[in-house]
Amino acid sequence: MFYIIIALILIVNTYLTNYLSNIEGLILVLHILKFFTILISVTYLALHNSASEVFKTFINSDSYSSDDLSLFIKLVASVYAFINKLIKSSLNELQLLMYEQTLTVLLT
Repeated sequence: MFYIIIALILIVNTYLTNYLSNIEGLILVLHILKFFTILISVTYLALHNSASEVFKTFINSDSYSSDDLSLFIKLVASVYAFINKLIKSSLNELQLLMYEQTLTVLLT
């Protein structure tokens, strides 16, 4: 399978270079169609509850002493996911700022 993929890549990049933009457009269209197919099927097949049941019901399945404690302990996991993304973007901005300062020092 590995060699078949390598051969396909070589054929496309050597003989079909004039059609690369068309192939990329076709792949983009296929990805968009697959995305909406999955999105529509998941939304159609999902269980539908009322808004009050979705947003007002909280189940303390971990047997903590109160629902509030259980909520805040479970909230930590989602906070860590967002902090990870925030740190990556902040480090990137810091790196760009340091690069700009280095250039201004070198050019003056």
